[in-house]
Amino acid sequence: MKMNRLRGRSMESIFALTLGAWVLSIGLNPVAEATPALTLKQPVHFIASDGTDALVEAGTYEMETLVGSRIRLRIEGGETVWLDAQATTHNEEIEAPFAVTVSDEDPDVLHVVLLLPNGQALDVPGSISGARSRGFSPLPASQAQIRFAVAQQAPLVRDHRGKPPVLTNPGTSAASGTVAPIVRDHRAPPASKVSDLDLAFYHAPIHYQDTDSTKAQADYITRYDYDNNMLATDNWENLKKYPLIGHAYYSVVETCTHWFLVYGFFHPQDWTDSRFDQEHENDLEGLLSFVRKDGSPFGKLEGMVTVYHNDFYSYTPAGSSLGNGRETVDGRLTLQSYEGSLRPVTVQQAKGHGLKAFPYTSDFHGNSNEDGIIYFPARTGGQVPKNGNDRHVNYALSDFFSPGGLWEGQLSEANMPNSSSKIYHKWGTFKGNKGGGCGNGVTVTCSENAAHLPWAWDDHDDDRVVVNNVVHSRIPSGELALDPAHLVSVYFNGLGSFSQQYLRNRYLSDLRNRGFRQGNLPNGWPSQLNLDQLFAKLIPTCG
Repeated sequence: MKMNRLRGRSMESIFALTLGAWVLSIGLNPVAEATPALTLKQPVHFIASDGTDALVEAGTYEMETLVGSRIRLRIEGGETVWLDAQATTHNEEIEAPFAVTVSDEDPDVLHVVLLLPNGQALDVPGSISGARSRGFSPLPASQAQIRFAVAQQAPLVRDHRGKPPVLTNPGTSAASGTVAPIVRDHRAPPASKVSDLDLAFYHAPIHYQDTDSTKAQADYITRYDYDNNMLATDNWENLKKYPLIGHAYYSVVETCTHWFLVYGFFHPQDWTDSRFDQEHENDLEGLLSFVRKDGSPFGKLEGMVTVYHNDFYSYTPAGSSLGNGRETVDGRLTLQSYEGSLRPVTVQQAKGHGLKAFPYTSDFHGNSNEDGIIYFPARTGGQVPKNGNDRHVNYALSDFFSPGGLWEGQLSEANMPNSSSKIYHKWGTFKGNKGGGCGNGVTVTCSENAAHLPWAWDDHDDDRVVVNNVVHSRIPSGELALDPAHLVSVYFNGLGSFSQQYLRNRYLSDLRNRGFRQGNLPNGWPSQLNLDQLFAKLIPTCG
């Protein structure tokens, strides 16, 4: 097995967490918040981002978060290793990033868990012996295990006057006045709540991906930063240089009656092998699922809208009471039981990657004589397909809102000069150029800056709907993510009790918190979306 090795300096315990090196990499712009450094005495084996074994030697390392669910360990003046982490959640009330080591039921497994103030966490499982199979994928540490670790490793609690404690960890004197992360008393457990990751995993689709043997790798779903950087204009040429680990993105928006879940599947290339056609760098297509809060922990899936290039298609489960709105319901969802839930099945084309509910596009149905991959959601990390005809490949899930992720990158580059940006050409549009062999310059053209994200997905012809001789206004570009409740209210009838006000909508609240408003819009913002009117849909509580 190929193995990376990272060396450092010997210390007294396996993992002694210190808080002296405060560095947090968020997308392109470092900020003042920081992650702990960690000190490792005994070598521990982790899984590197390229799927190889990474033996991290004894030493003290800076621990940085990168885009999505990825962590970088770096020793001063030494090597760097990228580790794949599992996105999870925690219930600890902290006011700065904080790391703990968490013991597993398996004594050979040790978790390094980075807790973030927003309730999200990144879990990196390691093996002390290194004696693990290729399928080594322990579940993330439970919230109870995390809580126990916090109680053991961070006993400092905000005092009764509300003042933070003083850090007295090794290498830092109390006299220095360095402030430790605040960990509040948790003797009273919080109310039970399903996390966004739990919800997204429960409803994540089983995904049929058609492939073309001419260049099957270009049809694998993976992370945007699969090549270990955030630059959008080198994804085409890096296709065969890095492992394409199965991956999907998600976000959760909540009203009083529903959850709205967006899923996105990224491909480095939208390609063609036709003589007269068009291709482009980067491709992200996906879907919106809406789930009614019916009193059960995960709710009931009521319908789906998928993105098929520049068109949206809508689907409902069998027996649904929902009917046509201003758009026609295009078919019934196929549902399949897997990992404790009844999941929708989706399918994407090869090459162009248009997405619909299964089996409404492509000629891949999972038969042995067909080219294609069947991806299954997994909380334990994604896998690289063995080839273009792999029938069970795990894909991992990352929140669009993850620290350093695609959404934070969008906010950071919202009004940045195009010459300075690395990810976005304009609002909701990836950069993409003609480098690396995109197009042949003669019969196959290469379209630049052609791929869009959920906050710019658009149905190009929904402004042509006529009801009772009245032409209805179109659904603005980006509404599928930014205002999904309104889109669903337009696409479907028979919704019953249905709120269009948001208890949680990070897309809108983050824009508001960054100072954007109708008089100060991001570059390329959809002209028909009034930002102030969207902000008015944010509410603190229900009824």
